[in-house]
Amino acid sequence: TVFLPIDRGVQLNLQPAILCIDDEEMVLSALRVYFDELHDMSLQVSRTPEAVMTYLENHPEVDIVLSDIAMPGINGWELLNRIKDRYPLLPVILYSGDYLAIKGKPADTPDPDHFLEKPFEMRELMRIINTIDRLRI
Repeated sequence: TVFLPIDRGVQLNLQPAILCIDDEEMVLSALRVYFDELHDMSLQVSRTPEAVMTYLENHPEVDIVLSDIAMPGINGWELLNRIKDRYPLLPVILYSGDYLAIKGKPADTPDPDHFLEKPFEMRELMRIINTIDRLRI
C-alpha cells in the first residue's frame, strides 16, 4: 500500500503496525506494555477474531497479524484461512500453548508465516518480526 498526502502541508505519520488477536486480556496487556516501550510501533489489539476481517479492510496499514490459536468461536486456524484467502501476502504469526489446538490444524489450512509456542519470550517475537521484510524494529 502506498500512502500519498493530498495536501503538501500534511505530514504522514507512518508507523509499523501489528494487529494482535487473543481472547486473554492478560496476554494482550503484556504485549501492549512491551510494544508501548518501543517508539514508532503501533500495536492494535482485538479480543474478538470475528471482527478482524472488517478491521483489516478498514486499516490497510497493518503490517503483521499476531494471533493465538486457541480461542472461542473462530480459532486461529480459521482466522489464518480467512486472512490468507483475502490478503495472501500479509504475514501471520500464530502462537499457542495448547498442544491440542496446535495439532488441530485442518488439512486444508495454509501454514502460518511463523509460529511461537507459549510461553514465548518477547525477544523471540521481535526476532521473528525482524525477519519479516515488511518492517524492522
